[in-house]
Amino acid sequence: MAQRLVKVVDDRYQHFLDALDADPPGLDTCSKYSLPPRANRPWHSCFKGTALLKWRRYQVEKLRQIAHRLRPLDAALKKLPAAQRSESVNNLESKVRQVDVGMFCLLGDVLRHPDTTLPRGYLYGFNVTGIIKPSEVLRPKPPSGTEQTFWLNHAATMRTNDSWADNLAHDVSCQAKAASGTHLKLLKQTWQRTEAEVQAGYFGAGMSLTQLRTKYGRGVDMRCRVLRWHGVRQGQKQKKDASGNNITQSDGPPLMVDKIRMIDYSKRSLSNSMLQRCCETIAPCQFTYLAYVADELVTQCAAQHKAVPR
Repeated sequence: MAQRLVKVVDDRYQHFLDALDADPPGLDTCSKYSLPPRANRPWHSCFKGTALLKWRRYQVEKLRQIAHRLRPLDAALKKLPAAQRSESVNNLESKVRQVDVGMFCLLGDVLRHPDTTLPRGYLYGFNVTGIIKPSEVLRPKPPSGTEQTFWLNHAATMRTNDSWADNLAHDVSCQAKAASGTHLKLLKQTWQRTEAEVQAGYFGAGMSLTQLRTKYGRGVDMRCRVLRWHGVRQGQKQKKDASGNNITQSDGPPLMVDKIRMIDYSKRSLSNSMLQRCCETIAPCQFTYLAYVADELVTQCAAQHKAVPR
């Protein structure tokens, strides 16, 4: 925290104002970075002025018509027997979401999206263990070691599933019994968030260690690797009502509550290091990306002799 250029505060707007006055050390404004080719295409929507709203509504209506015509394709894709789908896909599709897979297929073709398997993931489920095939979207990162070594380590790790689950259950129980003060408050907030996820259909009901072994096997035959699910407090945020609207106090200031981030601890369970073989890594854009975008917009406006949009 002490090394941050801008001090972290609960007020996001104040953080933004402080950042405007900050002088990033070593930031080269003449960087060789350039926007991807697609980002350099003329931004027609920015030059429509007062007609922009009407144009956007027209585009939305066209998409709705296309989606309607794709319903037979979506229905045909979803006739896949439930037994061939993952448990999570069946649960989400029946309780939480209705993903338009047909539209995903069309958009993938039209945009020539590199990840051609994305629609299939919504039908069968997304693979999170074993060899994860490249999406061709993220930054390549060749894995270390051979596939044979990976599968040997994978098998050895999976044989410890039962003992790992037993140790984790013991640790969680002991830490919960010893919790007090702010830690106890965080555990209660985490439990409330978990119950909300269950009620919304994103989670199944909780299980005891005995129930886990009954469903997934015991000893070296246990077929699942449990992850620790816990919450981390990350400052505060403005409280919202059931409709998603911000809540303010009677005298005007925002009503702030703890911001809790829920985390699956896949590192400690060895799920990331031993059960996944990936050949890509997340490649987020630089924080200067928006500045390059704004600069490109100004350049295009000047070239077309148009006023820069607000």
